[in-house]
Amino acid sequence: MRFNMFRILIPLILLCFLTGCETRTSNARLDATETAMKASKFLKITPKESGALVEITHPDTQKVARFFLRKRGQKTQFNGFKTIDVPVKRMIVLSSPYIGMLGKLNATDKIAATTSKRYIYNKQVLAGIKAGKIRELQDELNASTEVILGCKADVLMFSAFSTEFPKQALIERVGTACIPCYDWRETSPLGKAEWIKLFGYLVGKEQQASSYFDLIQTSYSALKKLVSKKQEALRVFCGNLIGDAWYSPAGSSFFACQIKDAGGNYAFAHTSGTGSHSATFEHILSTQRGADIWLDPGISDLAILLRNQPKMKYFSCIKNKEVYCYSHQTNKYWELSAIEPHHVLSDLIHILSGKGKEEKEMYFYRNIAR
Repeated sequence: MRFNMFRILIPLILLCFLTGCETRTSNARLDATETAMKASKFLKITPKESGALVEITHPDTQKVARFFLRKRGQKTQFNGFKTIDVPVKRMIVLSSPYIGMLGKLNATDKIAATTSKRYIYNKQVLAGIKAGKIRELQDELNASTEVILGCKADVLMFSAFSTEFPKQALIERVGTACIPCYDWRETSPLGKAEWIKLFGYLVGKEQQASSYFDLIQTSYSALKKLVSKKQEALRVFCGNLIGDAWYSPAGSSFFACQIKDAGGNYAFAHTSGTGSHSATFEHILSTQRGADIWLDPGISDLAILLRNQPKMKYFSCIKNKEVYCYSHQTNKYWELSAIEPHHVLSDLIHILSGKGKEEKEMYFYRNIAR
């Protein structure tokens, strides 16, 4: 009888190890659970009884970074997933939109270090920096490794402009998990906003994050329905010169999608990519001279714009006073626009309906040519 029992148990034990399901408890599985995501292309979150499985896909290489956000007190582990116990106690966030997401969750107290205060809008975070409770770093490519190590944070969130964070192996050896975020490469504004769910799981407020996303998804969809399909779409171009090149959102980017949702005819909708599209100034002038709307020149004073590049006076939108930007409140826009896409859409609908020159106060934008 004992021999027969071992003949049954040994194959079962071997099966558990060979299938790689889980190393500590028998009920951990990778399948049969629906993802918590609805709009994101690059972030997948699969809730589990003991936590959540997070899979972040690189938009170009398709390489997947895997993390198991394990509820504190649990012992479960999943092979191939880096384990992070949640709620985390301390975070390093090196992009201002992540401050906006944590702000919506009332979780900015988790921030141990962040980007330069020159780029921050949140008053609580600015106060934390001033009081010395939050360390001030530069952008992710120039952040001090010594300061990062000294923070003893559970996670470091970065925008993944490169495949890995500088000195990532060293940082992770001391216990700080580096999580790449590709929210800025999403193809829709709702896909970008849905990254709040990752922050929700990290700080133990996943239900609050999910509820907030559902609200803005409803608001965004309702606004889209207000756009008249009968009116002729105004021609829109974006961006400005940086050095010798003119940079604009690429045709598959979330902002190109947002212009379309607002009823605009985007000049670079035909271009590929989810990041930026570059062109010469001569090309922009020759192709967009008669465009109706110019968005996001990155400057708040049209006089300075014309002084720096006098040939811009030939754009019809300058003559017609149809130039719009958020530059009077840049930090607010960069911190909150990702998590408040419905407000961006509302502004764009107002502009693209031909009413942008009216005195109506918009949430992010204003007419800089008026």
